[in-house]
Amino acid sequence: MEFPVWFYFTERIDTFVKGKTESNAEIPAVAARSARDLVDGKGNFLCEVLDAVDLARAAPPASVDYVFTDPPY
Repeated sequence: MEFPVWFYFTERIDTFVKGKTESNAEIPAVAARSARDLVDGKGNFLCEVLDAVDLARAAPPASVDYVFTDPPY
């Protein structure tokens, strides 16, 4: 049986775009300027690139949920 691959692909893309549009309307992305602003509710995400040694200085204790590292460590 042959499946129309392009049809299913475009259907998935359309569904993804619709869902992303709805989620952006419900939960707008607001970038925090610092970890303190994030903890104080002045944003809902914070992305920073810094050395692990600086993390203790940049973020309040018990405030980090996720750390992404990229080798080499």
